[in-house]
Amino acid sequence: MKAPLYALAAVLLTGTGSAQAYCIYNDTKDRELKLLQEMHPDALRDDRKIDTIVRPGARICCEVKQLDCNPEGSVNSSVNFDIVHIEGTPTYSCVMPEGARQMKIPSAGTVHILANPRKGSAFPYVMRVAGPNGNDITPPSGVNCVEWKAPPPEPDPKAKGKKK
Repeated sequence: MKAPLYALAAVLLTGTGSAQAYCIYNDTKDRELKLLQEMHPDALRDDRKIDTIVRPGARICCEVKQLDCNPEGSVNSSVNFDIVHIEGTPTYSCVMPEGARQMKIPSAGTVHILANPRKGSAFPYVMRVAGPNGNDITPPSGVNCVEWKAPPPEPDPKAKGKKK
């Protein structure tokens, strides 16, 4: 009777028995990936949303029923990230579709951030996204990660009317 329990324990420890909502892979060789999930719909869980750095070659995954990182708790939902940045100088932003303000990640999908395989491209990094069925949902060349520029600071409302 112990043998089946050991086999089950091995499956659970390797993670192959858990249902993944999504995984984000940092497939770069030398750049960290900054991830910040959008504000959580449940204010009590907002401090437990994903706000992390993923080292080169590492990944972060979320289980389907983990409501902190998959608020709807369903494989049919999606999760929005306000920040998906390749850290360093310069910093690159990866969002889909290109030019969007957030990155929508399909539940039970995967995201890979990697060096652009097209040598000589103006975009050194690309993103590949696969849906729950494993099919790539990005364009054939991937989604370009573009150089990120910090938004200008908000004007100080107290500074109105002050003379220079």
